[in-house]
Amino acid sequence: MEKNIWLREKEFSIPQILSGYLGFIYGDDLGHSLFRGESWIKGNKSVRQAENLASAQNKILSLLAVAEMQRTAGRYDSLKTTCQLLFSLVKDCIPENLAGLRRDAFLYRLSFSLFGKIGDYLAAKGLSGEALNFYQGLLALYPKDATVAKKIARTFYTMGPRYLFEAEKLYRSVLNDNPEDLEAAENLGRVLNVSPEGQDEAKLVYRNALLYCRTDMDRLRFYSYLLSLSPGDTDILLRMGRLYQRQGMFIEAKRCLEKAAGLHNGPEETLALAYLYYLLNDFRKAENLIRNLPHLEEESYSLSCYLLGLIKEGEERWEDALKYFQEVSPESPYYWRAIAGLARVYLYQGKNFEAENLALEIPLEQHASLGVDFLELCELLENALQRECRFKAEEWREHVNESLPSFHLKRDVHRRSMGPNFWRKYEAIEVIGNGPSSQVLLGRERQKGSMVAIKHLHRSFLDDPLVVRRIQGMLKALRNMEENGSYMVRIYEDCFFEGSFFYAMEFMEQDLASVIRAWAPAPAELVAEIAVQICDALTFYYNNMDGLHGGIKPENILISADNELKISDFDFLFALEGKKVFSAKDVKKRSSFLRNFSYFAPERFKNRVFFSDIRSGRFKNSQSLKAAFEGVDQRADLYSLGVILFELATGFPPFEPQSVNDLLSFHKNKTVILPRFVNPSIHPGLEEIIVTLMERDPSRRFSTPEVVKKALKKIR
Repeated sequence: MEKNIWLREKEFSIPQILSGYLGFIYGDDLGHSLFRGESWIKGNKSVRQAENLASAQNKILSLLAVAEMQRTAGRYDSLKTTCQLLFSLVKDCIPENLAGLRRDAFLYRLSFSLFGKIGDYLAAKGLSGEALNFYQGLLALYPKDATVAKKIARTFYTMGPRYLFEAEKLYRSVLNDNPEDLEAAENLGRVLNVSPEGQDEAKLVYRNALLYCRTDMDRLRFYSYLLSLSPGDTDILLRMGRLYQRQGMFIEAKRCLEKAAGLHNGPEETLALAYLYYLLNDFRKAENLIRNLPHLEEESYSLSCYLLGLIKEGEERWEDALKYFQEVSPESPYYWRAIAGLARVYLYQGKNFEAENLALEIPLEQHASLGVDFLELCELLENALQRECRFKAEEWREHVNESLPSFHLKRDVHRRSMGPNFWRKYEAIEVIGNGPSSQVLLGRERQKGSMVAIKHLHRSFLDDPLVVRRIQGMLKALRNMEENGSYMVRIYEDCFFEGSFFYAMEFMEQDLASVIRAWAPAPAELVAEIAVQICDALTFYYNNMDGLHGGIKPENILISADNELKISDFDFLFALEGKKVFSAKDVKKRSSFLRNFSYFAPERFKNRVFFSDIRSGRFKNSQSLKAAFEGVDQRADLYSLGVILFELATGFPPFEPQSVNDLLSFHKNKTVILPRFVNPSIHPGLEEIIVTLMERDPSRRFSTPEVVKKALKKIR
């Protein structure tokens, strides 16, 4: 069998677009033939010779042939009429058992697959007017759909100045309904920017979008748009420089701050640039900037003294460093940093007693804000006292452990991090994805020019150093897996700096979630092909790692440009909580991960049902008891695989919890619906595999990915 058959999506044919939907209605054999293009490409008449063809089915197949001929001949007006007839016929043929919300969702996806995909196909060919015709047909069905509105607005934008007002109107409508839609804000700004006298309006749109940015990378994106409209705005340059600096992106920060200082040589711009030069170890440039400043106000004066103290400390001119640190006002936000600097200098001078007293003066609430400065001071002081008197060193360690229990953990995190050197190797280009735990950036190696993906973990999850340390450990384990390139997405360097965590990984073209959106309900052969590759990747993972993956979901199964499927990432919820089994309280605390939890096996939730299963004898072996009492094993990943295959084969997830209570209730007392009740035409062998994978009792599931793969071969 041909490998990676979803490659045919790039060839584009209308029968292929509808293959899953028609297979859903009329049987998997028909869906498979249409997906393969046998009737249209090879002239094979097997589809038409299928037994008991209903009248509606004959009409649909005839219309498919007409639609494909119209597409290849470029008769797009006629094609739209044919597609409308097709949609109407297919709609009337939907099985009666698919009712209510599932029927609505089926029709929604069908309409997007038909009108939306043809519109995208035409837009990619530069046929904006023709694409617009199909998008507007979609909008007639779903007039309030933001995705459709943005497609139409983007098409109007490409059609030239005459249509800018229409694009603007649609983007404003989307933002009016959802002010947090950053994509709509970004594109509305672009429309206004090329409209007559629209630049001031564009600035307002971008500034308003900044109110809804949740990450520094999003803020940088909109500041860069503002800067393109106001190139001489030093305030924007300063903000961008500081944001870049906070991520450790010193090259980009330097570019912004040098430009700001060149435009306005004031104290704020100069001191910001001087501090960056210090971080880059360019002490001479930093000092020259500060020396050339005129008379400074108190706050700027304190900052300049603090920076000069740092510079003199770096140059090992201890007395000068002491003088400048002592000039920092107690009212200054830099005062306690200056105190830490004084203590370090005393240590370099061998004045351990004075250094210890200063370190003890620093209030507990300042320890976290001082960050790495305080960690380095504690370590320097401990080493100095150890050389002087072992007893004093032990006393200091006890004080540190009491005042900062996480000191050793934070120090270990700091030592293991690549720090700002990460951004000497890589640069971030744009945001390409968002999730509950992270943002994904398209990145590039500065020297080689090769593309990478850079994952930026949300700062809100990184307050606990134990979480950061777990993540570092997981990334190291993945990085050290031998010959992992065939099955696992390669992990490169990682960086934890000033509360931000980034790591670089192999760039992949798409994820399995996009395949599900494009093809589900998919023919059994496609489902089996994907499942086999996931099984191969899981087998490799288990042979090289201890325990289950824990994060198997469509977004973590990635597909390369040459259509190789690989598993990505790790169990982020384990990194957060330090456990594989979650209580109701844990789940409620992490409610933003509700979609992730919907792929978890029942045994990953603490629930009385497990104890009733034990009493009733439904757990049949010691492994199952261990799963219930001590944790979970790889069969939990196989349950996740079952959820994914259910979604691929039917077009719907087996359950869609709307709340944490829905999720817990489902795993406690509800049975998974059989796939045939969603897709009556599902291949019986595939359904049996899915049902076995999703057994509530782990002992009733397949035991390993190899066993699953063996079962899959029977339906391929």
